[in-house]
Amino acid sequence: MEFWLYPAETESSQKILNWNGVTLPGEWGERPRSQSISCEISRTRLTWRFDSVFRPHDASSFSLELEGSRELMPRRWHHHMLRFDSRTGLVEYLIDGTVEDIAYANHQNRETGTVFLPYLGSAGNRQLSIGENLSGFLDEFRISSAFRESGPPAPYKNMDGTVLINPVDLQFGASRLVSIESSYETPDDSDIFFFYQLGDSHFYIPPDDPNWKAFTPGDIFSPDTRGRYLHLMAALYPDGKEQKSPVLSDITIIYEPDLPPPPPSGLQVRPEDGAVLLTWEPVPDPDLEGYRIYYGTAPGRYFGQDSSEGPSPIDVGNTTEFLLSGLRNGKLYYFTVVAYDKSPRPYQTLFSVEVSARPNGRLE
Repeated sequence: MEFWLYPAETESSQKILNWNGVTLPGEWGERPRSQSISCEISRTRLTWRFDSVFRPHDASSFSLELEGSRELMPRRWHHHMLRFDSRTGLVEYLIDGTVEDIAYANHQNRETGTVFLPYLGSAGNRQLSIGENLSGFLDEFRISSAFRESGPPAPYKNMDGTVLINPVDLQFGASRLVSIESSYETPDDSDIFFFYQLGDSHFYIPPDDPNWKAFTPGDIFSPDTRGRYLHLMAALYPDGKEQKSPVLSDITIIYEPDLPPPPPSGLQVRPEDGAVLLTWEPVPDPDLEGYRIYYGTAPGRYFGQDSSEGPSPIDVGNTTEFLLSGLRNGKLYYFTVVAYDKSPRPYQTLFSVEVSARPNGRLE
């Protein structure tokens, strides 16, 4: 039985684990017998107690207790292990691989005695409580049937731990990634490697995807590093002794959003025979790609189908004048114009002001 323990304080009595059970008549003598296993912090030391857990052959009562020889230090991680050797009856309590106390599961409390093997009765709730009133942390609790000869496992394995950060939305499709900064520590020879992907997809990207690109926090990316969704990954490696881990505190993203162009202004319409002539002011945006005309037969509802140039909206390219033909004379139409940019996924502006007209009739 083993675990890592980080007590916030060690003065008061704190239960680390507790188990209670009951044997049925005939399992351990003629009457039911209460059983218990407890581990607690008492008087700044960790103590273990086993009541009627190791069963003597003569069905007598038997209890076993072990206590740490050194005081526990608050706010420090230490590895605690209790192990039992069924060949000799040895019960050992170790802290960080060093023996703190020993006992033998027999009446003589010696290696030469008849070994009492553990036996858990079949009655009772048989529930195990872990850290019920612990002030602090307990981690990697394990119970195994094999006797482990080695000392405590290293806090960190000699392999990377991967951190994947949810995609960060840079708002627009051609936003420029300027830099990624981070606060982190790499004690001894531990290390952190950083990776990114930038594109138009917000879906999960696995760590083994070949398109991850390495970067160093604080470096300036090239001007063509653009996209909307930024995916970030960090691989953390412990030191060579597997005792210290890098610490990643925060990540700061510096970017320039690729804002859509402003909406066109000065929209005017002139009705003609079966057509209207739309004109507007050019949008002053170096990233401008073109314009789209929306039209319909109700205010704010641009689902028109009548034009010879096609249904709404109509892409008219980079021009500020366009004749919309194929419309029905006398029918009232409503029009608005948007501009769009050169992004991989072009973003368009808000609608311009709305104008209306009847072909071959007067301006409304």
